[in-house]
Amino acid sequence: HLYTNHATDKWKEIQSLQAKIVGADHAFFRWNGISGLKAAMQSILGYGGLPRTPLLPTTSEQQQNIVEAVESALEIERQL
Repeated sequence: HLYTNHATDKWKEIQSLQAKIVGADHAFFRWNGISGLKAAMQSILGYGGLPRTPLLPTTSEQQQNIVEAVESALEIERQL
């Protein structure tokens, strides 16, 4: 969607999609790193498990925040 709409005048739609994607990216890598990615995989897909040491697992509150942030990006993927 972002790439195909880039050459059109659909800037509002592009900005909305970008904001949803960036939220998921921040939840994984900016805020929580690999631990966040594994927590999201475990919560959403049912596999992922805990990170290996020296990484610390995420708290249940962090996991909930990650899932909420990723949900909007997953909704976009479901529409494709």
